[in-house]
Amino acid sequence: MKRAILLLYILLTVLVPAEERFFRSNQIGMALQEIAWYQRDEHLYILEVKKEEANEGFKEIRRLIHSGEEVKRWELLSNVRGRVREERIYEKERLSDFRLMDELGMVILEEKYDHDKAKSRVLFYYSSAGLSRAEYFDKEGNLLYEDRYRLGTLGELLEVKRVEPEIPAVSFSLTLVQAQGVIYEERLKDRERSYISRYNSDGKLLSYQVWKDDELEKSLSVIEDGHYSEETDYLSNRKYLRHYDDRGRLVLEEAEYSGEIIERVELFWDEKDRMLRKIRRGNMGIEEWNYRYNSSGKLQSEDYWIRGSLVRSVEYLDEEQRLEELFRDDELFMKIYYTSGIKEKEQVIREGKVIRERLYGGGE
Repeated sequence: MKRAILLLYILLTVLVPAEERFFRSNQIGMALQEIAWYQRDEHLYILEVKKEEANEGFKEIRRLIHSGEEVKRWELLSNVRGRVREERIYEKERLSDFRLMDELGMVILEEKYDHDKAKSRVLFYYSSAGLSRAEYFDKEGNLLYEDRYRLGTLGELLEVKRVEPEIPAVSFSLTLVQAQGVIYEERLKDRERSYISRYNSDGKLLSYQVWKDDELEKSLSVIEDGHYSEETDYLSNRKYLRHYDDRGRLVLEEAEYSGEIIERVELFWDEKDRMLRKIRRGNMGIEEWNYRYNSSGKLQSEDYWIRGSLVRSVEYLDEEQRLEELFRDDELFMKIYYTSGIKEKEQVIREGKVIRERLYGGGE
C-alpha cells in the first residue's frame, strides 16, 4: 500500500509541460491514440508533440520515435490563428522537405533535400479558381519544366500541360472530362503518342487506347461486369483475352495471333488473394510456378517447372535473405545466396556436394 501511495505521489508531482502530448502507434499511418507521458516506454512507436509560442505565432514539433530513437520529425511554424506558414521534415535528423505557405495556407514553395543539400525546388502560383501553374527547378536552380493547370468553375482539374524551356511545343498534357466530381475520360499526350482512357460512373476502366500519328496502336475494352477484357496490339497483331473471377482476380489470359491462340496462362488463388499456382502454355511448352506461404502470410518459397522438370527453387529465409537452387536434368547443380537482392555467395554442386564456391566481393 505504501508503495502504491509513493508511486501516485511521484506521478502527481513530476512536472510535465502542458503543451507536450504523446500518442501511440504501431506504424506510420495508424490512427493515433493519446497516452500519458509515463506510458512512453510501453509502446514501440510514439509520436511526441510539443507546441509553444514563437514569432507572433506558434511552433509545433512532432517527433516520431521508434524504440526510443527519432526516425522522423516535423517542425511547423503557424500564425496566431493556427494556420501553418512553414513546414520542415527531417528523416533521421537530416532535412528532407521544406514547404512555405501563403496567408491562405496554400503551398507556394516546396524543396526536397538529400543529406541536407537541396536537390529540387517547385514554385506554385494560384488564380482565384485555384492552382494555375507550377515551376520545377533542379538543384542548380535551372528551370526543368512548367506545368499549367486549367480548372473548372468548381475548382475541379480539367487539363494539365507541361512545357519545357528548351522545347516550345507542349511536351506533356492531360485532359479530363468530369461531371459532378467523377472522371469519365482521361486524355494523356506526350511528344509521340496519345493515350485515351474511359471510365464508368464507379471509376472503373471501360476502355483504353494508344494512338500515334492518327493511327491506333493498341486498344483495351472491358465488359461492364468486370469479368472479361479484350486488348488488341495492332503493332504486333496480337489480341489478349482476359477473364476475371467474382473478386476481380485474373484467372485466365489468352494471347491470339492472326486468330489463333498462341499462349494461355492460368492463375490459381487462395481465399486470402494469394497466388498459389501459375501455368503457362506457349512456345516454351508447359511452364509452371508454385508458391507457398508461411503462417504469417508471407511468401516462403516458390518453384519453377518447365516441361515437367524442376528448373529453379527459391526459399525466402527472412526479410532480406533468400536462397536460389538451380537444377539441370532434375539434379541440383548450383546454390546462390542473396542478401537484400545482392548476390553474396555461389556454390557449384555435384552429386550433392559443394565442389566450388565463390564469395562475391571476396574471392574463390
